[in-house]
Amino acid sequence: MDDFLSEKKVTYKRQYTEAYPAQRASTAARVRNAVFAAMKDGVITEEELNTILQAAQAGPRWVSRNADLFKITEEEGLKTYRLSQKGSRVFRATQQI
Repeated sequence: MDDFLSEKKVTYKRQYTEAYPAQRASTAARVRNAVFAAMKDGVITEEELNTILQAAQAGPRWVSRNADLFKITEEEGLKTYRLSQKGSRVFRATQQI
């Protein structure tokens, strides 16, 4: 019963005008939660991300669909991913449960 009650949508961004409505995210997104759990130190490499996506049975397009959650940097041929401002908001909102 507790699992059923914790699956809900949370608001991660709110402005009180009609031009900028509140944005919501579900707490039950298994792939996103797996990626967030792996980002404990805040940075993850492309290889680690691909391993997580394979374990969660997500396709390679998941990263391009959710590119706004990450800041992608490339140094010496090594891609690293860290949370963007939107990604950190979603992470804080979904982890408060």
